[in-house]
Amino acid sequence: MNMATNTATDDMGASFPRSLDPDACWAAVVARDPGAADGFVYAVASTKIYCRPTCPSRRPRRALVEFFTTPDLAELSGFRPCRRCRPREGRQPDPAAPHVQRACAFLDARADEGPVTLAAIARHVGVAPPLLQRGFVRLLGISPRQYAAARRAERFRERLGRALTARGCDVRAVASVEEALAAAAQDSPELAVVDLKLPTGSGLDVVRALHAIDPTTRIVVLTGYGSIATALESVKLGATHYLTKPVDADQVMAAFEGRDVTQDRPTVAVPSLARVEWEHIQRVLNDCDGNVSQAARLLGIHRRSLQRKLSKFPTAR
Repeated sequence: MNMATNTATDDMGASFPRSLDPDACWAAVVARDPGAADGFVYAVASTKIYCRPTCPSRRPRRALVEFFTTPDLAELSGFRPCRRCRPREGRQPDPAAPHVQRACAFLDARADEGPVTLAAIARHVGVAPPLLQRGFVRLLGISPRQYAAARRAERFRERLGRALTARGCDVRAVASVEEALAAAAQDSPELAVVDLKLPTGSGLDVVRALHAIDPTTRIVVLTGYGSIATALESVKLGATHYLTKPVDADQVMAAFEGRDVTQDRPTVAVPSLARVEWEHIQRVLNDCDGNVSQAARLLGIHRRSLQRKLSKFPTAR
C-alpha cells in the first residue's frame, strides 16, 4: 500500500526558503568559479561544515550538499565554517543572527504547543518585536509566524507518517506540491492524504493532479478550517473524504475505509463561549504577528478593548 502524505511546511523544505538556483550553484562549486566566491556558501551534511564555492577541499557528493545565501543562514542551520577556505573572513555577521537562532530554538521546542505570539517570542529572546521580525525576514526570508507554522506542519507530517506506517502503510511523506506530483508520477499511490494549505499552491491542485494520474487513488483532504464550499470542490475534483484538523491516523484510516469517522473521534468537552473567543483572538493576533492595532481592526473592536481582553487570563475551558 502506498501513501503520499502532503502537509504544509514551509516554503522551506528543511524549513528555510531557497532563493538560489541549486544547479547553477553546484556548477560553480564543481568549477570552483571565483566569480561566485561571495555569492553563496555550500554546506555538507556529512561533515556539518560550510565552504566557499572556491574551497580547494575534496569535492563532496551532490546529494550531501546544501546551498545558503549567507554564512549566517548556514550557521543557523547548524553548520560551522571551513577552516581551510574561511568563508567568514571579509564578511560582517548580521547582528540579528543570534536573536533569530534563539527564536528558532524557542519555536522548535514549542512546535507541538500551538501558535506563539511575536511578543512572546521577543520577550524570550530579549529583543523588540519589530527588530526580531525584520531579522527573521532578512535572514530567513519568512516571518516568525511562518517559521512556526512550518515547524508545526513538519511535526504533524512526521507523526502522521509514523502512525500510518505502524498501521501497515508504505508512507512517502512530501512537503510541497512539486514533491507530491513528482512522487505520484513516479509511483502512483493507492491512498493519499493531502493538506489543502501548501506553501507553493493549493492542495486542490494536488487532488486534481492525483486524480488525473490515477482515478482509482483514494484521497483524503485535510484542512484547518472546515468549509462546505471547499469540501464540495475537493470531492468534485476526486477526493474520497474531507477531514478537519486536528486528526489522527485512526480517523484517516476510517475515512479511507468508508467508515463513519465521527465514531473514531474521542469525546471532547465543548469549550465555553469565553474560551472560543479567547482562542479566536489569539489566532487573529498570531496572524497579525502580534500587531494589536491590526488585530483590533480585523476583529472590529477598539484597540483598548482588545488590550483589556488580552490582559485577562484565559478561561480553563
